[in-house]
Parts: sequence; structure tokens; C-alpha cells
Amino acid sequence: QTFTTEFFAPMVSRRSALLGWMVVILDRQGRFIARSQRPRETVGQTARPELVQAALTSTTGLIRHPSLEGNEIYGAFTHSEVSGWTVGVAAPVESIEATAGRAVSVASGGLLLAVLFALAAATFAARRLARGVTRATRAATTLASGAVPRLVSCKVLEFDQLHTALVDASVVLASEKESRIKAEAERERLLLDESRGRLRAEADNIGKDQFLAMLAHELRNPLAAINGAFALGERVGYGTPQSAEACEVIHRQTLHMTHLVDDLLDVSRMVSGNIKLDMQPLDLGKMARDCLASMRVTGRTAAHAVRMATEPLWVMGDPTRLEQIVNNLLVNAFKFTPPNGSVELVVCGTANEAVLTVKDSGMGISPELMPHIFEVFIQGAPSPDRVQGGLGIGLALVKQLVSLHGGTVSAESSGPGQGSTFTVRLPRMEAPEDLPAMEPAGRSHDHGWRILLVEDNDDARRMMSRLLVMEGHEVLEASTGTEGLHTASQQRPDLAIVDIGLPEMTGYEVARRLRADTATATMGLIAITGYGQEQDRKNALAASFDYHLVKPIDVDRLLEVIDLCGEAALQRQSPQLSP
Repeated sequence: QTFTTEFFAPMVSRRSALLGWMVVILDRQGRFIARSQRPRETVGQTARPELVQAALTSTTGLIRHPSLEGNEIYGAFTHSEVSGWTVGVAAPVESIEATAGRAVSVASGGLLLAVLFALAAATFAARRLARGVTRATRAATTLASGAVPRLVSCKVLEFDQLHTALVDASVVLASEKESRIKAEAERERLLLDESRGRLRAEADNIGKDQFLAMLAHELRNPLAAINGAFALGERVGYGTPQSAEACEVIHRQTLHMTHLVDDLLDVSRMVSGNIKLDMQPLDLGKMARDCLASMRVTGRTAAHAVRMATEPLWVMGDPTRLEQIVNNLLVNAFKFTPPNGSVELVVCGTANEAVLTVKDSGMGISPELMPHIFEVFIQGAPSPDRVQGGLGIGLALVKQLVSLHGGTVSAESSGPGQGSTFTVRLPRMEAPEDLPAMEPAGRSHDHGWRILLVEDNDDARRMMSRLLVMEGHEVLEASTGTEGLHTASQQRPDLAIVDIGLPEMTGYEVARRLRADTATATMGLIAITGYGQEQDRKNALAASFDYHLVKPIDVDRLLEVIDLCGEAALQRQSPQLSP
């Protein structure tokens, strides 16, 4: 630590002794760092050689020598072997010997008694001075060790002042030392945080690159299949068995890509905390059976031995999200279990919980991967062929969705090749007493609807138009919002399917204008968009749409919504038609 000489000046000046006493601090070369008398002229000068030589030969001492001013003085000093500095206290000889001189003057009239009294007074004063010097020496030694000396009075003003100055100096040095230690600790902490942050950033960057490569691979696979199926259909002609097979491939791969996009959107909702649940009483056993039945229909279970044991168990949950949980666990089980392996689905209950278990005899989970199995983008060791595929999102979504339902999910595996078991536990509830009657889904209208389709993508508009015509509907096409409004006012369709992202005006504005026009105010309105967040659905309903569908649209769901929307439009028209 570097100090200026002004730092020490207050320590000696404010404690300067009375009666001509003096406090000095010398550096390693014997030069004055601080001096209570004439500091401006003497700081930087070399002290008397007697004092310098005595300090070099002894750590403490008491000498008599002339001062720089030529006065004879007694000097008590202590020398630090650590820093090489010397602290000294000097008093004029006449001041020390004054008491003895006065005693001798008085003793001239009292003979032996006065002499004895003088000797006793001198002895008492010397002891007090020696005690003061000793305590000052101890204080200086404690100061040199970095500790704070204890303040003790020796009843001599000068030495008490010196001792107080040494204690104050030790407090300052101790505070500086503590501050330096804290600064060093903070610096080490910041360096450690910086190192950890850099490692995390590097790991995140590597993970990002791996994820983007994985996403590109997963998207190219279905695109390659769709492109091949389309090329096959062009060459063999439509209406042949080969073209039917190609259509099945296109449909299956489109669903696969839709699933990938939905998973990515769910991860975004999960990270931002925007996943909303539509809670209602559900039979977990029935839902599990339905999910497995759907997979059997698609042929997903054909190569495996499947065992199922379920019982009616009611939970409070979101049907879509619970189905997503079960499907993700089953998809993982079939994906990572080789042909002829076994997959087991069990739904059983305890007093307070409904327990769903998916067990397989597949690849298993390594001990290194097990602690991270429910983290997003986490998969086993990647291979160039990526036979299993996937983005490493499904299990992270399962954990988040189960947690939102107030439950827990756990994984168990004896190691690679030993299979794995996933267990979901959800709070159990009593079966509702009055279950709502479920109406069968289906078309409720025995003839086609007159539909206005407003879509700026020519390919998408033509394909949807052909599909709706095949289903018995009459379709009016428009590529812009302005064209759609004009067609609606002239042709009076039953309902309109409107894309939100139109070039001239948004689909929201088209809906508002249709509702504001008395000629089209009762039309059914269906919004279609590539944005599927909850806020997007609210925006569509706020713009007077009856339904909000996310691209790519499930055809069966679209046909169902068209019937519901058409019936709602007829009901809105009924009051106007009544006499």
C-alpha cells in the first residue's frame, strides 16, 4: 500500500507533545516520514546518525543525542523488522532532568533528607517514563503485526498521546487491510462468475448449433418424403394405388411437421409462462385407452407387444394437455423400443393420486443422462443416422404440463438396453355425479354452405376451395380483403373463412367491416392463421370472429367448425326473418 507523507502528519502533529517533546517516524533509510516539529523543513531529511545507527542495531532502545536543532534530547524508539520503519519519541534533556535539578536546589537546604526525596522523585518519574516507553513499544510492535493494540493509560500525558496515536494508526491500517481483503474476495468472485458465464455461453452456443442442425434434419426428412410422394403422384397419375399411397405419405409427413411446429410453439409458451389450461373433470383411464387406440389405428403399435391395464380414475385437467402428456410418453416408448419389444400402459390409483405408468423394454437411459432427461433439447448420444429423430422437447413439455396440473413425473432405468419406466402422478378426485351427455360429432347440415374464402396464398386458396367443393359446399374466392368485402356484399355467403395476414388490410379489419355492414352482419366468420398463441385467439374473437383455427388446419376439424359456424349464422338470421 502506498501512502503520502501527509497521511502520517496528522498522527504526529495532533498528538505533538507539550514542553518541547517530539514524535518522529523514520523510513528504512533513516529519513523522516513525519516529524511533529518543523515538518516542512525536516520531512525527507536524514535523522541524526546516532538514532539511525541505534535503530539498525536494536528493535527498541533509549539514547541521548543532539537534535537537528542542536538541542540535547533523550530519544526512545522502536524499529520494525517487517517494514524497516522506526517510530521515536524525543524529549529535551532539560525537560527530563528539570525535576532532578529542582530537587537538588531544594535539597541544598535540607541536606540528606532532600537528597533522598529527590532520588525518590527521580526514580518514580523514571519508572513512569519507562512504563510509558514500554507500552508505546508494545503498541508499535502490535501495529507492525497488523493487529490493533489495546489503549492503556500510563498517566504520562506525552506517552498517552503517543499511545493513542499508535492505536489510531492501527485502526486505520486494520480498516485498510479489511477493505483490501474484501476487494480481493470480490475480484475473485467476479473472475469466477465471468469464467462460469463464459463456459455457459459456450455451452449454449454449441447447444444452439446442435439444435439448429437437428431441426434442419427433422424438417428435411418429411419434406423429402413429401417431395418424393408428389413426384410419384405426377408420374403415375392420380386415381392409381401408387398415387393413393403417395397421398397417405404426404398426409402423414404433414402431420409430423405440424407436430414439430406445435412442440416448438409449446416450448416458447413454456419458457414465457403463457401455457393456459382449460380445467375440467376427466377420466384418466379412458383418455389413456383412447390415446393408445389412436396409435393402433395409425399402425404405430404393430411391431410391438402392447399390454394395457387401466381403471376409471378422475382428475381435474385440461383434456388437450393431458392427451399431449400421454401421447408424448407413448410416442417415446414406441420410438426407442426396437421391433418385437414390449410397451406397457398402466393406469391405477392410490387414495389421493391417479398414477399413469408407461414402461418399455427399449434402449433405456444412461446414468449420465438420467439427471437431465426432462430438460429441453436433451437427448441421448446423437448418431449421424438419427433413426429415432425428434427435437428433445417432448419430455420437457411433459414435466411442465404435469407440474401445471399439480402433479409429478419421474423416470427410471437400469441403464442402456434395460428399458425405461415413466410415472406420472396427478391429484385424484371423486367421479362427478352428473356427467354431461356427449353429443356425437358430425355434420349437422344436410346440404352444403355458401362459403367466402379470403386467402392471399394462391396455392393454399385453390387447394382449400377444391376440398370444400368436394365436400358439397359452394365456394367464393377472394385474394384480398377489399375483394372479399365486395364479394360478400354482392353474393351474401353463409359464412367466410378469412386469413389474418392479408396484404391490403388484416383479417381483423375484414371481420370488423363485415359485422358493421347490416347486409353481412349475421355471417359466420372463421379466422385462419399461422399464429397460435392464446393472445392471437383472443384478438380474433375480439374482432368478431366466431372461431380461430391455426394452420395447417385439420380437415375434419375445419368441416366441423364450418357446420357449427353456419348453424350459428342461421340462428342470428332467424330474428330478422320472423314476422
